Amino acid sequence: LYISTIVAEIKGINTKLVNEAYNNLDIHNKTEIKIEPKEISLILNKKPGKYLKDIISDIENKIINNELSNDPDILKEYVISKYN
Repeated sequence: LYISTIVAEIKGINTKLVNEAYNNLDIHNKTEIKIEPKEISLILNKKPGKYLKDIISDIENKIINNELSNDPDILKEYVISKYN
């Protein structure tokens, strides 16, 4: 949030709008995603590996862009449908 606020000031964007947008995010970092990498590997019946980083990044982007809800059941369904 701090960096975003500084960038907003430099670019002449209202910092209040940036703060509101930040506060309205469903998640603020990857640790708030309601599915764990270990759980993803179990769902996909694969050993943990580098592929999990890509899946978590995909999920994070989908949640931030309001394309996916941060609900454990919905996230499990998404993983199964996209990566299985």
